[in-house]
Amino acid sequence: MLTGFTSALAAGDFVKVTFDIKGGPSYVAEAIIILTGTINQTIGTITSPGESWVARTFYAQSLYANIGMFFLPTSDISDTVYYLIDNATVEVITLPSILALSDFGFSGGRFKATFGTVAAGEMAGLVILANDSTASTDGVFGIIDRSTGKLHVYKRVAGTDTTLINETVTYNDGDVGWLVFDRAEQTLDAFFDNAKVGETADLGDASIIDTSHHGILLTGGATMDAIDFKELGYDENLLTNGNMESGFTSGLADGWTKEGGNQTFTEETTIVFEGSSAQKVTVVDDGQGIGIKQSASIVTGQIYRFERTIYANSERTYSDNYTNLSPTAHNNTVPATTQTTIVSYLIGTATGAGTQFFFYSTGNCTTDDIIILDALSLRQVR
Repeated sequence: MLTGFTSALAAGDFVKVTFDIKGGPSYVAEAIIILTGTINQTIGTITSPGESWVARTFYAQSLYANIGMFFLPTSDISDTVYYLIDNATVEVITLPSILALSDFGFSGGRFKATFGTVAAGEMAGLVILANDSTASTDGVFGIIDRSTGKLHVYKRVAGTDTTLINETVTYNDGDVGWLVFDRAEQTLDAFFDNAKVGETADLGDASIIDTSHHGILLTGGATMDAIDFKELGYDENLLTNGNMESGFTSGLADGWTKEGGNQTFTEETTIVFEGSSAQKVTVVDDGQGIGIKQSASIVTGQIYRFERTIYANSERTYSDNYTNLSPTAHNNTVPATTQTTIVSYLIGTATGAGTQFFFYSTGNCTTDDIIILDALSLRQVR
């Protein structure tokens, strides 16, 4: 453990921390590096330093006049584990554009960043849903951290940071990243380089969901080429007869085709979510998947909102599968005899028609299993 190695700091200073580290025995797989007294508590990991010295560099922001570091092994902890630290330095750095936030007047939105140059060891990203122009106590941060190679999304509530998404990404200058916050659903999605990153995060903290300061965070010489922040809005439904109100042929809603095993299709008029009709699908043989599919036209790099309402006569996990979109599938657990509305955000990975949407039961269905589908929509986010 190393603590209190600098005291010449003021609250809010951005600092560059460097040190050399080695450790043993060689079976120590990983250790968490915690920088105390800073906004970002856990700033990274080291993996098997072994008997060779490894140089590390991190950037952080101080909260107090003193900061320190803890090195906590995450596996194979024993009294023989050790770490050696040498040449530790903490340098206050002047940044060209540390934090730039403005009040946009809305909370629910899609926030797009086109990155410029972010060198190794630097950070760049978005700050949204902040309580003020410095996100002093509350906000959401979506940061490309070149020192860890990850997209780190975390929320700050009453000054405490909690990680929501922390996934490895491959960064190239000019890449595009998105954060999408749906105020009604209270969910947050992250996208980078035309791919969804991590899982959808629940975000319902009262101190965040109605705040409207948004902007960027840059360290060192990192640059941002462009930002584009807009309140959530959606174009027309790209699915034909998604509301199941435009007719049926042999029990199958017009515009849709069969997917899966032996099943029957019926127009449902009793259990409906909107309008007067829904699509009922019934399993005929045991061990079969059931579902329907349709094509839509997708544009690379655009965000889409996919909404569907599903009813099942028994609890089961249903899967939606896509092409030309990321992610390529969603698994949704639907409770028995309850209409469940599911909203997902996706990003286009290829341009053109031919994208398929499947709705089928995962695992083995049993005879007389039923699903009822209604109010399906796929809309490009404006």
